[in-house]
Amino acid sequence: MNDWFVICLVYAAIGILYKGTYLYKFHIVSEGVFDLVVHHSGRFSNGDRVRYVGGYTSTWSCDFDRWSYFEIVGIVKNIGFLTIQEIWYSRGDCEVLENRLQLLVDDGGAINMLKVANTYFEVHLFLVHVVYQRQKLCSF
Repeated sequence: MNDWFVICLVYAAIGILYKGTYLYKFHIVSEGVFDLVVHHSGRFSNGDRVRYVGGYTSTWSCDFDRWSYFEIVGIVKNIGFLTIQEIWYSRGDCEVLENRLQLLVDDGGAINMLKVANTYFEVHLFLVHVVYQRQKLCSF
């Protein structure tokens, strides 16, 4: 084996590749599959830059051939969210959201997400929903 191949195997085992001052994920992706990273239970913040703060992430392995708007809605419902106000996705990586967020409303957006997946091997989806709503059951 040549040295370059051994180095690639080591980086794949570690899971990250160091380049300059940035850390990049090193992906070994099966053909036709990409990662969908769903950000939920948080909110958008418009401070010095747009960010999705708080909340959690769930990562799903998705098939290019089955990808559609209704597949996305099914994944969101599978996580446990039956009513969503808005679904956004990032046209690019998740580090910088300015000018990269796109509202997902139909299959056209789902197709654009596949273009992002071809470049970054993952797509970031952001859910806007009511995190907790307290209901008054009865009064005494």
